[in-house]
Amino acid sequence: MGCRISAVVADLSAHPYAQIAFIIVCVAWFAIGFNINILTAALSIMAGALANKSTQGADDTQLIKNRLDTASYYTGQVSGKNAASFYKGSAAAATARTLLGAVQSTTDVASYYSTIDAEITELETNDTSSKCTAANTSTNCHG
Repeated sequence: MGCRISAVVADLSAHPYAQIAFIIVCVAWFAIGFNINILTAALSIMAGALANKSTQGADDTQLIKNRLDTASYYTGQVSGKNAASFYKGSAAAATARTLLGAVQSTTDVASYYSTIDAEITELETNDTSSKCTAANTSTNCHG
């Protein structure tokens, strides 16, 4: 768990804006007069995270990148296919969690996109509230 936290903090703290923001927070911390021990602990944790160049740290970094890429693609596909009307309820949320949970640091995300597309199509196929019927003739009905 510590390695994963270290990897996330290392990724975030490597961005120049994050470093500038952290400097501003430190200056404000001293100016306001908050407890210095807490700030020292935070700085020590950040320094340890930045120094994490282990294999596990690289693995965790890749896992986070793969899951972010997958989540972004999933969200884009749901929006792009106008699937928001049938993406609802616990079954749809469970599908998204399962898809995301299956992604590992070794997952070829580009190849995984076909799995995501198939699951979105399955959600649409199983949605009865958006089917075009005599009772539902709205412009948002599907098939």
